[in-house]
Amino acid sequence: MKRITKSVWLMLTILSLLTASTYAVNVPRESLPKRVTEDAVILTEDLISEVLDKVSNLGLGYADAKSECNRIIFNEVVKGNTQGYGYGTLTSIANNAILQYRDMYLRPDYYIEIEQQVRTIISDLITAVENGYDYNKAKKEAYILIYKSVDPFFDEEQLTTKDFCYWDIPAVDSEMFNRVRKLLLEAQEKYKINAQS
Repeated sequence: MKRITKSVWLMLTILSLLTASTYAVNVPRESLPKRVTEDAVILTEDLISEVLDKVSNLGLGYADAKSECNRIIFNEVVKGNTQGYGYGTLTSIANNAILQYRDMYLRPDYYIEIEQQVRTIISDLITAVENGYDYNKAKKEAYILIYKSVDPFFDEEQLTTKDFCYWDIPAVDSEMFNRVRKLLLEAQEKYKINAQS
């Protein structure tokens, strides 16, 4: 009986380790800082996917996750195992991902609601990007649509004609812009897949 129990526990342990590594959590592409390379993102994912899993599925706090990621990345940079990417680049990718996953863990219903609102507001742009329209142009237009959904009298000309300290921009939750990037990146990915087939 003891032998059977030990073998069952051993099999369960091995199975849990295999599934934990199989379902690694990725860095959300909509949370990336500007001008980071895909290689830096993949490297960061390899280093901190376990921590991201703890944040998104187990509710690990932001400060604890950030300190754990910073320690992991610092040690790898010191060892020279980061393919030339610096501590600042990799930690900014990690911190943005932690912040998004922690917020999504705390407010999952809010993210679903915001995504539906944004999808409704920018549906034409999503379709345009799926048909090959430039992602960056669509993102800029989507941001203006988001501002106008909050304040119909928002004047986008001020973004190009006035110094930024004089801009009169309506208060908008940053998660709306995050969802814009997510939806447009998904549309861009659909276009790439359709173009290959």
